[in-house]
Amino acid sequence: MVLECSPVDAAFERIVAREGRAIAQAEAVTSPSRDVLQRVRERYGLALPQAMVIPNPGPEPEARALWQREASEPGLIGFIGRFDRHKGGDLVVDAFMKLAAAGRPVRLAFAGRDDGVLDDSGRRWSFPEYLAERVPRELWDRIEFLGQVDPEKLVALRRRARVVLFTSRYENFPLTLLEAMAQGCPLVCADAGSCTEIVEPERTALVFRAGDAGALAERIAVLLDRPERAAELGAQALADYRRRFLPGPIARVTLQYYEEVLARRSPTRR
Repeated sequence: MVLECSPVDAAFERIVAREGRAIAQAEAVTSPSRDVLQRVRERYGLALPQAMVIPNPGPEPEARALWQREASEPGLIGFIGRFDRHKGGDLVVDAFMKLAAAGRPVRLAFAGRDDGVLDDSGRRWSFPEYLAERVPRELWDRIEFLGQVDPEKLVALRRRARVVLFTSRYENFPLTLLEAMAQGCPLVCADAGSCTEIVEPERTALVFRAGDAGALAERIAVLLDRPERAAELGAQALADYRRRFLPGPIARVTLQYYEEVLARRSPTRR
């Protein structure tokens, strides 16, 4: 799997080494996900027994922004993210093409910057180039590429879509996923990084194997064919979000953890 990242050179290794020393000396370590915490433990060979997973909070849900089945457009697939390999923009186009080739009247609304997808050979494909290579011209009018737009338009896009996609090949703790849950959107989500710590497969989202466009298309088809199932997933996602990711409860957990850390310090270090 090819993902774009910082060059692994001597300067990068020095930064990583300094980071490891800082973490080892810390009295308190928090992580937004178990996945990130485990990767840190393995990377630096640290037990970090006192570390705690505390998720990042998301936005307060707004009634005007909530997804409603009757306000969504049949067959419309919504995606918010960069067109690049990391965010899985290529998978979105490929899954759309599989559904359209099967005769489904699907449409795609894609909002995000076009950074180009880097393929296994090292070639970078812009969105128009990728479309020309993968999608027959007669289907182009079913694809709406919005580019980078303001947050209000993203809210409107999620409300329009019958299903919302999250297709990253890896994520540590994605705010975009929280934002979709906060609107109660029916979700198809990759099993990448911390994503399955945020959504619960089959209850708050349908999950597919990261990087697998065929599996993504299959999950999308389920929600397009069963709108009542889509609405049920969205409602469960919103309820779960309100229970787990609002700023107030997370702030209280964070404060309690910091108080416990301070209480463990010896009197001479306070």
